[in-house]
Amino acid sequence: MKHRRLPRFATFALMMAVICLTGLGSVEAKITAISYERSNGRSVINISTDTPLPSYQVQQSSDGMELRVEVPQLPSDDLSSLYTTDDPFFSQIALNAQGEKTLILVTLLYPLDELFFRASSKADEEHGIRMSFGDEALGVSDYVPAQPTVAGVEDIDIFEGAYTMIVALLVVLSLFAIIIWFIRRLSPGQRLAATAEIRTISRSPIGNKKNIVVVEAFDEVIMLGEWDEGLCYIKTIDNEKTLAKIQLHDKKVHANFSSYLGRAVASRTNIEGLTHSIKNRMNHLRDTRNDDGK
Repeated sequence: MKHRRLPRFATFALMMAVICLTGLGSVEAKITAISYERSNGRSVINISTDTPLPSYQVQQSSDGMELRVEVPQLPSDDLSSLYTTDDPFFSQIALNAQGEKTLILVTLLYPLDELFFRASSKADEEHGIRMSFGDEALGVSDYVPAQPTVAGVEDIDIFEGAYTMIVALLVVLSLFAIIIWFIRRLSPGQRLAATAEIRTISRSPIGNKKNIVVVEAFDEVIMLGEWDEGLCYIKTIDNEKTLAKIQLHDKKVHANFSSYLGRAVASRTNIEGLTHSIKNRMNHLRDTRNDDGK
């Protein structure tokens, strides 16, 4: 059985791939240690890594009670995920691995804007981050942006939205109908229609655009003065004889047209006879004058 040898370029490519994979496995970045120290009124957290730290992000929570440091290294297996302290500025440090990065959470006892805080990369011989905490009097703190708050998006029910819109539309239409009803109720025409018990019996002119008006209002008869600028009260008529005359006048004035027409038809013969009688009398007077003249 013969063995075929790989071409030289294939052997070289395979060797380079093995070297690269081995090299990547050996230089994988890790968080190797977390240490805490306190001196001269300062509390210091040291985050140590086995390779230089290319970048890191520091943010604070929306309420300023939590500091969040994001680094592109994962914690080593021998590190714990939670550390507690009796420090006067913070109470615990938590490591939260997320994919290929780690989120370091520092729980504060006071809002960050009430503390001194400074973060910096370690010196060349060491790798990692150094975070210092203290009183405000220690100096000007580093600016730490607040983490943006992302509001949760609720599912929108189309039918629920349509139902709400219909209810709102019905409420608006009801209010509109009530407003129209009040406007019509308060209008002069409606007020007159609602007061059918008030009527004008007679209106007599007494001067230039001035009238005496007799009005019947429910059970009373009132005399008013009327002119361009309005009305004025004159008196209430309560004399029985005067009221009787007013009622008789009212009946004559408000007699219907058919009664007048009937009277005219019934009295037509009398009118013609009266006319003939007048003509005869005038002729008789003319004849008498002629005789006297002779």
